[in-house]
Amino acid sequence: MKDTAELRKWVDEKVERYFKQIGVNRYPNVYYSIEEMPSHFHCDCHTKEFKKYAGLCFIGKDAKHPHSILLNVPYHKSFQELENTIVHEMMHIRFPNLNHQDEYDPSQDFYTRLGMILMGKHFPKSVKKRKK
Repeated sequence: MKDTAELRKWVDEKVERYFKQIGVNRYPNVYYSIEEMPSHFHCDCHTKEFKKYAGLCFIGKDAKHPHSILLNVPYHKSFQELENTIVHEMMHIRFPNLNHQDEYDPSQDFYTRLGMILMGKHFPKSVKKRKK
């Protein structure tokens, strides 16, 4: 796939939809290349991972450091693949403790929930726990 203005508009619509649907607590920034990302994200490990994976997510700690998603558009062959990647990365933000590489549950829960979201399941907004 090619990175075009129409594709970016489509991605923005999908991010908005899944942001509301799965209850992410802060709207994520979406980047399409490492060069677009703020300089504090730049490192060799991100460059290597970006070439290797369909997308990456960075979970922001606070309002100064927002959630971010880095999409490798050329990696995808269809809009459905790209939509799956968007949901996948947003799930990492919304459910940070849900791992798809867990030894005990070989990715069943993660991918079951991914399928449920793609079929329209809604989740309540995540609540930040207060520090004691």
